[in-house]
Amino acid sequence: MGAMYLIPNFGWRAVVWLGALPLIFMPILYKLLPESINYLMTKNKKSKLVDVLNQVNVYGQ
Repeated sequence: MGAMYLIPNFGWRAVVWLGALPLIFMPILYKLLPESINYLMTKNKKSKLVDVLNQVNVYGQ
């Protein structure tokens, strides 16, 4: 639906670039977002689990 508005004004290349934006940000998000608590518990990564839970506690206050 968004391509319908982009193509007449900017061409088809704008649609391709807009679709590629999530791929560009993927490495950044991979580094910034923590693993899920369930994953850390099943893999027995207690130190990382404590770090994530402390971050949640800090932001929750």
